[in-house]
Amino acid sequence: MKVTVNTTDYLRRFLFREASVRAERVRLEQTLAETFDRRSYPEPVADELAKALAATALLAATVKFEGRLTLQVRGQGLMPLLLTQALPDGGLRGLARVAENGVPINAMTTPAELYGQAELVIAIAAERDGVPYQGIVPIAEAGLEASIEHYFAQSEQIPTRILLSTVPGEAHGLLLQGMPTSD
Repeated sequence: MKVTVNTTDYLRRFLFREASVRAERVRLEQTLAETFDRRSYPEPVADELAKALAATALLAATVKFEGRLTLQVRGQGLMPLLLTQALPDGGLRGLARVAENGVPINAMTTPAELYGQAELVIAIAAERDGVPYQGIVPIAEAGLEASIEHYFAQSEQIPTRILLSTVPGEAHGLLLQGMPTSD
């Protein structure tokens, strides 16, 4: 996602001072168009990829570094690989692999069927040293959002809520995080 004057993608940061909560909001349209122009996916896979791209933009916005943030889901379901990356220049990219086992993926396919038994890997690699920090959590049956929240609870110990949604041609995301308080 490269936000310019002529793009429909944006990322906004805001703060609820009285509640000690910070927030990031993302909307992706142009990034999705570019991603899906290169390759078409069954609808449930495209939805999960769009949500993962939005989540990656939100996660990258919470990290202060020059480098890459990678979100990867590896599993044994109908979608054994989902990979998204936030690049140092602000760009986003992503792809998904669909299992070639002959099982059809249609609008009724659930995220649990797509992921199967899977793990979420979030890796952060700084440009200067390239040594990645990596956190791994299992994919919750509730899906990507619950797994990212679990990651923050385990790895960062920051109260975090993430909401992701898609409509045709757009992905939206909201990340809320508690901030340290003086009491």
